[in-house]
Amino acid sequence: MKKTVFLMLCALLLISCDKEDYDFTVSRGEVFTIELRSAPGAGMSWEWKNKTDVTCVDTVGLEEFPLIEERRTGEVIEKWNFKGVKKGNCTLLFEYIDYTDNKSVVESKNFKIYVKN
Repeated sequence: MKKTVFLMLCALLLISCDKEDYDFTVSRGEVFTIELRSAPGAGMSWEWKNKTDVTCVDTVGLEEFPLIEERRTGEVIEKWNFKGVKKGNCTLLFEYIDYTDNKSVVESKNFKIYVKN
């Protein structure tokens, strides 16, 4: 009995280790959006740093929407629109850049993407 329970636990651990957690799972041709808060009026915005290395998605647009409650600070939501173009997985690396401080990196974010057929 103990051996059976032990083997079942080992099998569950192996299954859970193989499962990848993705921020976005999309089909080829499907568009999805990553929203990031920024303050371009204060000289700060996001950059997609590994664009040349990513092959499973491509950007189809970037829009900025002012935050009404933060109108006085000039904060916006950057909506990065992407489209799945090739089956596989990739990671998008974004850096929040302060352009008033010699382009210093304030924050980094990674988004794991899986594109299925």
